[in-house]
Formats: sequence, C-alpha cells, structure tokens
Amino acid sequence: MSLERVCGTYLLIASGDALQRFEYVRVLNDTGGEIMAMAAEGKDTEDVIHEISILYEMDEEDIRPGIRSFIDEMETIGYLLPMKGE
Repeated sequence: MSLERVCGTYLLIASGDALQRFEYVRVLNDTGGEIMAMAAEGKDTEDVIHEISILYEMDEEDIRPGIRSFIDEMETIGYLLPMKGE
C-alpha cells in the first residue's frame, strides 16, 4: 500500500497482497491524505489532531470526532494499523 499525491489529489494505491483485500485505488480528500501521511510518519492520534488543527486553523475539540472517525474507518477497512494513542 502506498500513499501518493498525483495532480494535487491523494491516492491510496494497493499493491502486492493488498490487492486481494482493498480497492486498487482509493481517492482521499486533502484532510484524509494529510492524516494518512502523518500516520505513515508514525504520529499518534493526538499529534494528528493537533497538527490538523494548526493546518486548518480549527479548534482541536471541534475536529477530534471527525478525525477519530476517519482513523477508525481506515483501521477497520485495514488501510491503517491501530495508531498509538488509541
């Protein structure tokens, strides 16, 4: 699985064994792409929430539910392993 940015769009691309489990390509919006990039860097959930709040100039408490929901969905589907801080 790899995260690529092509023409300004984030794409999750399945390869190898992942082709049997996932969509070949999944398009993410900018926020989803940023979250996945931070997760790939090994950041925990709270770090992601903090950095996204700064990036989009929003209150952490306002964005926490949406980010947690996205991370939970990516973990359930299998695109992410459970992140630290969960």
